[in-house]
Amino acid sequence: MNNIIRTLLFLAIMASAFIALRVAGQVAINTDGNDPDSTAMLDVKSSGKGILLPRLTEAQIAAINGPADGLIVYNITDDRFYFYRASVARWTEIASGPATIYPSLWVCGMPLTDPRDGKIYETVLTGSLCWMAENLNAGTRIDGITDQSDNGIIEKYCFSDSEDSCTKYGGFYQWDEMMDYVTIEATEGICPPTGGWRLPSQAEWAQLSLDLGGDPVAGEFMKSTTGWYAGGNGNNSGGFNALPSGYRNTDGSFLNNTKFATHWSSTQSSGTTAWNRHLSYEDNIFHENNSWKNYGLSVRCVRDE
Repeated sequence: MNNIIRTLLFLAIMASAFIALRVAGQVAINTDGNDPDSTAMLDVKSSGKGILLPRLTEAQIAAINGPADGLIVYNITDDRFYFYRASVARWTEIASGPATIYPSLWVCGMPLTDPRDGKIYETVLTGSLCWMAENLNAGTRIDGITDQSDNGIIEKYCFSDSEDSCTKYGGFYQWDEMMDYVTIEATEGICPPTGGWRLPSQAEWAQLSLDLGGDPVAGEFMKSTTGWYAGGNGNNSGGFNALPSGYRNTDGSFLNNTKFATHWSSTQSSGTTAWNRHLSYEDNIFHENNSWKNYGLSVRCVRDE
């Protein structure tokens, strides 16, 4: 009986589709353009999508007037499929077997999709922390001459006020904007709001440096293999892929593209300054800096693994 029920379910699901190619009274729904199989009235192919049946509450199902024999619906009240049996004038649950398929779990090293704008970022596992392997590029661009403000909108700077620069290097953010106007170390700030992403503390930047050999040499393993001025590239063996984005100065100008990469931490050093980390084309040192919060610097997000 279960096989019969499953067959009815399959046929009903297939019949619910309406974007079709009709050949001699048959229907094919696919992406390869093939005709339906000669033995099938309905031939559906997909390698990545399913078909949804009508989803109704129990009350809505009970209110259907004169349901057809074999009509199938999904009951959102108890999360079960039902089909209508005209011979006994009742809805009957389609029995479920014991097998279960779980969606694939996200693990560090897989691309991260920001649900706010659909942008995709590479990630890399270093020690016990998962780091974004690209600079954050979230928000609406404003001109460098204007300070970012607590207006409920994520604002970003792009080098030379060019959106193309943000696409390549990510955005620049003043410290308060990055922190979403709180001062809590390791807060979520403007990081993607799902998946446990947050802003790294200065101690976590220090741990990243240790994991890559320490401050005197870590830059070689963090810097991208191209794009740095005067041959100051790294080998990127740590997977961090630090690009020489430059930064936004406190007067609104943009400086040192191709020469420097500077990333905020979420650790402040005073009411007006905060810690950050800096890479230069001139050496492989992972420098520790203390800068005014109204600089516009790059941002990476991190999560525990």
